[in-house]
Amino acid sequence: MNRNNIIKGAFDFLRMAEKLGCLGSADIIGEVLRATVFDYAATKRTPHIEPFGCYNYFDLVKGFKEAGQIPEIKRLVLGDAYEEVYGKDVSIECHYADFGDIHVTVAWHWDGDGSLAIILEGPTGGGYALLNNDCKCAYGWEVFKVTDGRVIYDEFSW
Repeated sequence: MNRNNIIKGAFDFLRMAEKLGCLGSADIIGEVLRATVFDYAATKRTPHIEPFGCYNYFDLVKGFKEAGQIPEIKRLVLGDAYEEVYGKDVSIECHYADFGDIHVTVAWHWDGDGSLAIILEGPTGGGYALLNNDCKCAYGWEVFKVTDGRVIYDEFSW
């Protein structure tokens, strides 16, 4: 599997969907990206339990680095009122890697349901954030536009 091609294809697909004004369902692209960034090949298999990134398996493919606590990404993963809901000291897992000319950030917070965000940014700084607020499910993905590192919540969302 060539991860660079999958990431680039997902980015190009989202860019085309934005231009056409339609995506249909974000679930397929969200799940393709989940399967691309989590390292299922290294998973020790438990009988009758398939690994599912950000639910029962949290290892990313090689090349991801720790990104720290980025306020804009915390807001995406946890919601606007995250300090009131979780407290000031709440933290998220946040990692980044480059796949060709696409910068990928993967972030999550696990609280029983869990939220998973996968952010793709192109070489010009624009891109897309995919968010699943119940990451034990393969549905419920949303897409938001990213401009200059900021998530635009009221534009191009499904």
